[in-house]
Order: sequence, then C-alpha cells, then structure tokens
Amino acid sequence: MIFLPIICYAEIHYRFKYFFSYLLNKEPEILFDAPHRIEPNSNLPILLFVKDAHLFPIEVISVDLKLENDVQHFYYKFYFNTWVDNQFWDKIITINFTDKLSKLFGWFNITATLNYSCNGQLLTCKIDNYKASSKKSLKVFRSKHFLPRLPNSKSGDLHTHSNFTNDQVEFGATLKSAAILSKSIGLDFFCATDHSYDLDDEQFNYLKNDPNLFKWKSFLKEVKSINSSSNNFKIIYGEELSSRNSDGNNVHLLLLNQSQLVIGEGDSAEKWFKTYSKHDITDAINLKNTNAIAIAAHPKEEVPFLQKILFGRNNWKKKDFSINGLTGFQILNGIINNGFENGKKDWIDELLIGRKVFIYGGTDAHGNFNRYRQLKIPFFSIEESDKQLFGSMRTVIISSPLKVNNLITNLKSGNCVVTTGPLIIISKSSNNKLNIKINSTPEFGRIDNFKLFLGNIGSKKELVFFQQTFKLNKFNFDKTKINLPDSGKYYIRGELNTTSGIGLLSENICLTNPIWFNY
Repeated sequence: MIFLPIICYAEIHYRFKYFFSYLLNKEPEILFDAPHRIEPNSNLPILLFVKDAHLFPIEVISVDLKLENDVQHFYYKFYFNTWVDNQFWDKIITINFTDKLSKLFGWFNITATLNYSCNGQLLTCKIDNYKASSKKSLKVFRSKHFLPRLPNSKSGDLHTHSNFTNDQVEFGATLKSAAILSKSIGLDFFCATDHSYDLDDEQFNYLKNDPNLFKWKSFLKEVKSINSSSNNFKIIYGEELSSRNSDGNNVHLLLLNQSQLVIGEGDSAEKWFKTYSKHDITDAINLKNTNAIAIAAHPKEEVPFLQKILFGRNNWKKKDFSINGLTGFQILNGIINNGFENGKKDWIDELLIGRKVFIYGGTDAHGNFNRYRQLKIPFFSIEESDKQLFGSMRTVIISSPLKVNNLITNLKSGNCVVTTGPLIIISKSSNNKLNIKINSTPEFGRIDNFKLFLGNIGSKKELVFFQQTFKLNKFNFDKTKINLPDSGKYYIRGELNTTSGIGLLSENICLTNPIWFNY
C-alpha cells in the first residue's frame, strides 16, 4: 500500500471537501469479526460492530450464521430487533462448542449476514458493508491445545488500539469486546495503546481537540472498570505517543501504565502539513509517570514515502536508542519482516555496547482479530489481509499473580519473551549454570532448533554458545545445568524456531530477553 498502511477497521465516512468517495456509504460502518484461534475449552465469540449509527441510525433485525469445516456445516439465526443510534454499538454472538461440535477441532469458516433496516429500506450485508471488500468468510482455528505455557507465564498483546483510536481513516474495537475475544484466544492481558492524537479529541469530532480531555478520562475509567470486574484478565492502559526523533521526524513511543496524557499530534493529519510534534523523545520520556514504561514502537518498520512527506514520519535512529529512560523496543509488530529483523539487529548492537534494554511483541491491531481491512487508495479501495491479527504475536511474562503492577514490574525488568506461539525460557541456577525449558504444540509446530547466543560486552558480534536441532516431532524440551564461562562481562539470550505448524503460521519463533553475567 502506498498511502496509509494502517492495520485497522477502515473509516469510510471521512472525505476531503468536494472530493468524490466511492467508499462513502450513507449507513454506519458494519462489520463482523472473530478471534483467529480459540482455546479448546472456549466457546466462539463473534463480534458484530456498528460504528457511526448516531449519524445513520439503523434497526438491527437479525443475524444468519453459517459455521463449517471440511465435512460439516451448521446454521444459526439470532434475532435482535434493536434500534441502534449510538456512535459505537457492538454485540457478541456466541457459538457453543457442545454436542456435535464438542469433538470438532481445526479450521472453521464463518459466514455472517446481518439483516437490518436503514433509511426505510430492508438491507443485508455479509461480513461487512464496505463497498470494495471481499466478503470472504472469517476463518477460526479451534485448537486441541492451549497456548504454550510454562509455570506462572502470562500471555498478552503489547500494542493494540481500541475504539478510542477513532479518526479520519481508522478505528478499533471496544475495550469490552476486545477483552472477551482476547480471553477466547488464550490471552491474559493486552495493552491498550491508543494514539495520542486521538485521545485528546472531542468525542464526536476527531478534527477538534478537547482541553478537558473527556475522551482520555473516559478511556482510563473504562479500563479500570474492566480490570476491577475480572480476576483472570487485565488491560494495561497507555498511549502510542507521536514524538520527534533525533532528526526531527515523527516516530511512535509506547507509554504503558501512563495515567496522565502526554500530547503528541505531529502526524495526526488534523492540520495538513503541520507535522511538528510537541515533544521530542527525551521530553516525552521525562514526562512519563514514575510507574510507566517507555518502549520504542515498531522502531524499524518501513514507512511509506507519502507518509514521510505528508505526515513527517520516519524510523527511530541509532542515537534515539541511547536516550535515558527507554526500556526497550517493540520489534515484533504482527509480522516477521525486514522491520523485525532490522529492529532485532539494532537491539543486539545496543546489548553489545552494554545497554540493558529489552524486546517486546505485539500486533498494532486496531480491532482486526480475524482480518484487517484498511484503506488502500483513500476514498476508492479497501485492502484486506490476515497479517497483524490481534493477539497473533505476543509478549509472555513470567508473573504471578495476574495484577497490572506485577505485569508492569516484569515488563520493566525484561522478565519476558516475544513469540508467535512457542515458548523458550532460560534461567540461571544458583551454581551459575543455565536451565532451558521449551514448550510448543502441533498448532505452532514441532521444535526445529534453538540457539543460545553469548554476547561479550564490548565485542562487535554475538557467538553461538549452544545449539540443538531436532529431527523428530518433539514439542517439549528441558535441559539443565549448562555450564557457563567463569569470567568476563557477557549476556546470554535464546532463540527458538518451530516448523510444520497447522495454525495461523507454519513456522514460528520465540526470542528471550538477555540474562547478564558479571555485569
């Protein structure tokens, strides 16, 4: 995509004055969504989401659902007869995996059709009501196995957006529905990191700022309400802050557990060609709360040419990584690409010069549990993909019990790994030896190989300290008492690769954060 590669539910009502928009529809945006996978003991939540019905009211009459795999299909009908005139309205439709469905696993297709009335007309839409979308069925993998876990591990998506991100081109799911779908995936938490330039807007006008910050206050209140009502799931609030890098370009900084909004608006397009953000990275980090964490968001993700010109966006630079107070880098951003590889390389370079910084994983999903729909050519076309799905790439924390403060403490200390599915955990024993635990499932693939890398502080390159390759279908592995060098200042980190997965990805990875020795 050449203009706005934003991983989001697509906003279709905004257009430039006097410009024609093929996508413009005098109806609210309507779409169905579902988790890309569900745990073996979970029912299937299907999200019906209606946006901007305060401008275009509708009656939601009924939903027809078809659930099918390679050999069987099942039909359902749900009646609502509900008048909808809210800015955001959603409903979770639940398919229970009982009776004939209880023993069925693997991939399912879901075809959802909404029957509704708008402007006095009886209408239907399948999957969504975007003019240029594919209307393809949603695909859900019902796994026979739970997400790979080790004792006290907590799995979450570190970078997501909710409906508090709402502007000219994008919006996300409600926090309440995102929590329900996340739990069915097997997540224990997610970080709601909505755009700083959206969180300071008026509720019904994303082109006008609100000095009273009603939207931000509502965001914090809703997160706290969800957390107080659930012991087995948590949301970490925060923001994705637009700030200036060392070259003066706009980059994004995740502030997690941040209770005061830091303003950042340079790449909001609220005022065209005014791309100067209020704070540079150093200022922004100095403004964060004591208990907040500052993480470079997708620091090496490719920025399209037109975004550089129109929004003043670019990547993080080497000198930005040395800013005091930066906890680490979110290098895993929903897809394994050059942005991930280049981010990993920069992180390793920082480790080798002695910086204690960490890596994190998330998706940057704006809703998009099953597929993302984005504006490809503004006002004319929609692009769809099954990449960067909510919860598909994760940060796994070793933390107990499940409390926000515990999660933040462990994120801040790097007591976590990044993964697309499998887990590798390394730990140091009291006698200065190393222990390894690996866990995968057929969904994420058998263990192909793992490596331990040793980085001597001050050297220019890591060494492969220990490695092992597997030929058989092995999904779990423990190794203890690996001898370590007695002297020198160094760190050890691990990488795991799995293959032949039957879930979303056939090949999967997991990277640990470092353990330092004598340093």
